[in-house]
Amino acid sequence: MATEKGLERACLVSERDTKKYSLALDRISWLQKNSNEERQQQEAGAAGANPAYHCHSYSQAYENREREQHQARRKLCVASVIGTFFMIAEITGEYIAGSLAVVSDAAHILVDLTSFLISLFSLWLTSKPPTKQLTFGWHRAEILGALMSMIIVWMVTGVLTYLACMRLLHPDYDIDATVMLITSVCAVLTNILLSLILHQTGHGHSHEAGAREQASLPQEKPALSNASLRAAFVHTIGDLFQSVSVLISALIIFFKPQYKIADPICTFVFSVFVLATTITILRDILTVLMEGTSKGFAYDAVKARILAVEKVESVHNLHLWSLTMNQTALSAHIATADTADSQKILRDVTQALFEHYSFHSITIQIESREDQKADCVFCQEPGD
Repeated sequence: MATEKGLERACLVSERDTKKYSLALDRISWLQKNSNEERQQQEAGAAGANPAYHCHSYSQAYENREREQHQARRKLCVASVIGTFFMIAEITGEYIAGSLAVVSDAAHILVDLTSFLISLFSLWLTSKPPTKQLTFGWHRAEILGALMSMIIVWMVTGVLTYLACMRLLHPDYDIDATVMLITSVCAVLTNILLSLILHQTGHGHSHEAGAREQASLPQEKPALSNASLRAAFVHTIGDLFQSVSVLISALIIFFKPQYKIADPICTFVFSVFVLATTITILRDILTVLMEGTSKGFAYDAVKARILAVEKVESVHNLHLWSLTMNQTALSAHIATADTADSQKILRDVTQALFEHYSFHSITIQIESREDQKADCVFCQEPGD
């Protein structure tokens, strides 16, 4: 009897232990399931906050460039229509008035129209994709178009200056001051309108990232400056000066017909203005063609930005060069003592540069500190 009770009690204990063990297994399984779900949620959140790294993830240069070219094409098309209409009207006025100043203004409107068409053609070229021979694409077509426009301006100015000299030497000509006055007033108004159309506001960042960039370091973000549009704007400003000088000479001749010498003199005045308005853009064009650094990309400031990144010990072979006036590329060698973490250093440097500058492309080479040579010619700092 005692033996039967003992066996019964043992069975009850065993059954109770089995239930406890089963409950414990269920509890562990439930905890593991919840833990896995939480881990997946955390990983999903981390992936959303830190998306997969890509070498062009931080760059807004392409979007900015597309927006800039679209705006430039639209402005140049509108300016071409207005310029064509007024050039025809001004040539008609010159035929009636017989004024060299009006001829000069009409000739520069024609040059401007030619410049607009060259700029539109160069913008079409720059939109073509890169090739195996032109790996950077056709960006420099914009600069060559602007240079061609400036050369045309100088050539036309030289021809008009020569004609003005001829009029000073042979003053046997008549001028209809009334028609000249009306034409010059229309010219001033038209050139003001063209200047407003072609003026670039310099809004060089997207609205989405604008607030963050402006809060971090807005002064390092260079304004977008399309070379073709800028060349067209310089033409129009030169014409505006010319139109004002024609208006002044027209007023003088209207009230004092014997002072018709004011007509060729205003052409000389324009020659001075055209030189002044083209020097700046010519300097910028030559800087791009010589692969110099554009405005807003100071060598020392860019180097300091790279050195501020954690684990970067030195920077050498740093190159900054311009594809266009607002398309700058960068390449550099970075020395670090922790090459095992080179991918993180590369991401941090790339992110730091793209957050403060609108680079077209960035190429970074990570090197070990032990591999540096103090006497290497290519690793020396460039001169001022």
